Amino acid sequence: MAAPEPTVTTVDLRTEVPAGWTLAGLSEPKFDGVNYYRVPQADLSSVTFTLDAAQFVELEYQLYSPAQPVTATLRVGDQVIHQRTFAAGRFEPNERAGTFLPAGTHTVSWEYQCEGKPCTAAVSQYWTQVRTVNPTPAQARQMVGLHTERMVLNAPDSPLAIKGTGALQFDGLNFLRRVTDQDVQLSWPEGKLLNASLYVYAPQSFRVTTRVQGQVVDVQQGSKLKGVSPAVSLTRFPEARSLTVTVDCLGTAVTQGCAYVYFPQVSVDTTAPVTVPVLGGAALAVVMGVAALWRLLAPVRV
Repeated sequence: MAAPEPTVTTVDLRTEVPAGWTLAGLSEPKFDGVNYYRVPQADLSSVTFTLDAAQFVELEYQLYSPAQPVTATLRVGDQVIHQRTFAAGRFEPNERAGTFLPAGTHTVSWEYQCEGKPCTAAVSQYWTQVRTVNPTPAQARQMVGLHTERMVLNAPDSPLAIKGTGALQFDGLNFLRRVTDQDVQLSWPEGKLLNASLYVYAPQSFRVTTRVQGQVVDVQQGSKLKGVSPAVSLTRFPEARSLTVTVDCLGTAVTQGCAYVYFPQVSVDTTAPVTVPVLGGAALAVVMGVAALWRLLAPVRV
């Protein structure tokens, strides 16, 4: 049976707050002649809402300050899920950052700072929206064959971790992360590793170099018409706990951070190791069997 299509619900906080939701620390809606926005009233704002079931929750927003670069730190409760600095004096692309949340009441907060201090220039917050995706994806650990388990990054409570990317996003069909550093590192817990894979896409020409323990194991080139799918055997690297993917943007528009990462996953062998007591028992059984056979075949003396 095919998995159900995800249902995406968007709550637009630019002009109104739905019943049961609480928005604090932001002004009433203002209009600049083109778009609505709100103004932070202090160095912190928040939105509180209740989920009836576990879901993926994504926040979208854009900050503008005419005189100072402004950094937003986005938290769910006490957990930081994203941080970004918006340049001064220009409208930069919207930020989207999400995380998996259980059923219950949650508070998402934005903390605003300008060069590490409270902002003194005016800050405007545009495009404030909360998007929920239901249902959440499959479990982070999946049995995919005899003694084979797949660990998936883009799932709640995943044992995998990633560095060099932005927060998790949803494009309407799949979960993805924007590459923010030239090197992206995918890491996993200890185990009997089989392989690792992911998918990299960029709307321009790019090159992906994959390394395990400093050794180049895969080099591929992609374009806006063809993504890259490094699939790496890890059986040669039993001590490895991570791989590194280097993304070089070869187009002229963007020289770094041009790509997106989809579907990071690692497969492990779950076969239970044969322990010393088991081996000892098997050897004893063999010896006893040989002894019994010898007694049976020994000549009878009269």
